[in-house]
Amino acid sequence: MIRTATHRRRLLRLLLPGMLSISLLHGLPSMAADPEPAVAASLQRLLSRQKQKFPFVLIEDQQTRKFVQFAMDKNGLFIDLPTVALTAPERTRAIALFRERHREPGTIAAPQENGPTQSLETFQALFGRDSQAAAHFAMRVFSEVYRLPSDAKLHVVESNQENL
Repeated sequence: MIRTATHRRRLLRLLLPGMLSISLLHGLPSMAADPEPAVAASLQRLLSRQKQKFPFVLIEDQQTRKFVQFAMDKNGLFIDLPTVALTAPERTRAIALFRERHREPGTIAAPQENGPTQSLETFQALFGRDSQAAAHFAMRVFSEVYRLPSDAKLHVVESNQENL
């Protein structure tokens, strides 16, 4: 499980090459009772950054440090949930949730800072340009995979388009 900011930054660098420093990020305030609209708005802004190199949104529970991350490719928004961040029961629940979208965990090649490429298992699902569906799915990850309470304090970090 990734417990420190250093490990999360390293994982983001693995999954989203080109992110050099956490200083390139800006965080949004913690979200209130229903975080889904704020997450959808962040994902909509992500869609507007198609020309930015490696745009992303990271959503994290402030207490447990559990997270989901979104990035973009030519087909639109996709969620990325690395299995290295999951406990065994969470992984089992993630398999069930992602199967609803006909997705199984896959392996990606993750470049290392000092060494050969490493293979990482991850769950990914594509949402195209549907930020509402993507936000709803992210909330389901927090409630069904991580089993966090509905009042969990979530924090959103967006890539800073001016700096990337």
